[in-house]
Amino acid sequence: MTSIAKRSHLFLYATLAACALISASLYFVGKPKIQPPSVNGIFLTTPTPISPFTLQATTGQDLTLDSLKQHWSFIFIGFASCPDICPTTLGVFERVFTRLQKAPGIVMPQFIFVSVDPERDTMPKLTEYVHKFNPSFIGATGSEEELKKLAASLNVFYEKIYNSDKTAYVFNHSTSVALVNPNGELQAVFTMPLHAEDISKNYKEIVKYVAAHSEPAPQ
Repeated sequence: MTSIAKRSHLFLYATLAACALISASLYFVGKPKIQPPSVNGIFLTTPTPISPFTLQATTGQDLTLDSLKQHWSFIFIGFASCPDICPTTLGVFERVFTRLQKAPGIVMPQFIFVSVDPERDTMPKLTEYVHKFNPSFIGATGSEEELKKLAASLNVFYEKIYNSDKTAYVFNHSTSVALVNPNGELQAVFTMPLHAEDISKNYKEIVKYVAAHSEPAPQ
C-alpha cells in the first residue's frame, strides 16, 4: 500500500470515527445524564415486578396491584400493636409527607401501612391508627395468603411469635420501607436508620431519574 493510500485510509477511518461521534452526540442531545440516586438502602435501576394481590383498605376499597399504578407509593409492613418500630416509621412518613407537600411541583406519593395482624387490626382500628399520623395515609390488611404475596414481592419478612403459654403474640418483621413506582414495580428499599430529610431528598432524585430514563409513550 502506498503512502498516499495509507493516508487516504487513515483519513477515511478518522472521518468515520468523527461521524460516529457526531451521531452519538446527536442521539444523546436533550437526554439528561443523571446518575442513579444513592440511597440509604437499595435503588433498583431495573425495578422488580410485584405479584397481584388483594387487601382490604381503610379507603373502603380493595388495595390491589392496580391501586399502586399511576402513583408512587411508600409501603411499610407491620402491625398496629407494635410498640416502637411501626409508630416511629409512620412518624417518619408524616415528616416526609410534610416536606414533600412544601416542595414545588412534586409528585406526591401514597403512604401505605400494611398490617400483618388482621385478627386484631380491624378496619376501624386500622383507620384510627393510620389517621393519627395523617388523614391521607392508607391502612390495609387481609388474609395470610394475600399478605404473604405482597411481603414476598417487597422482600419483607415477618413472623408471628407467641408467648410460652400461647395467650399472647407479637410479630417480628422487617424494618425497611419499600418505594413502588407508578408501574407497580419495586423501585427502591430504604433501610434503617430512616430520616425524613434523606428520604424526601432521595424520593425527588428517584422520580427525576426514572422520568429521565423512561421510554417515551408510543404515538
